[in-house]
Amino acid sequence: MSVPPPAVQVTIPAAPQFVRSVRLIAAGLASDLGFDVDGLEDVRVAVDELCGLFLTPAPNGSIEVRFVPSDGALEVTGHYLGDAEISAPDPLVAEILAATTDELDVPSRGSPTFRFLRRP
Repeated sequence: MSVPPPAVQVTIPAAPQFVRSVRLIAAGLASDLGFDVDGLEDVRVAVDELCGLFLTPAPNGSIEVRFVPSDGALEVTGHYLGDAEISAPDPLVAEILAATTDELDVPSRGSPTFRFLRRP
């Protein structure tokens, strides 16, 4: 019986060049959980799109992302730490997120947090 990977939490500056690291962590954990190539890509895309909602010109903003593997699924939560206004996803991003996740909670005005669950 294989042991699931541990939960991982990372905080990055809210800048595009750091989102790559979050995608790599997500893909590595999903791979450890037995996701196929399409599932890995879905996790990477969802992480990229959701973190993208938090990329703002705020000088001191950061993004905290937590990955929790459980029962073969990967739960990912993210929170924007800063004072910039966060917008809900536009319709195209919302459609992409619906296609790449099994469960989804997106940021809304006053709640700069996302959560998604993806199963293999």
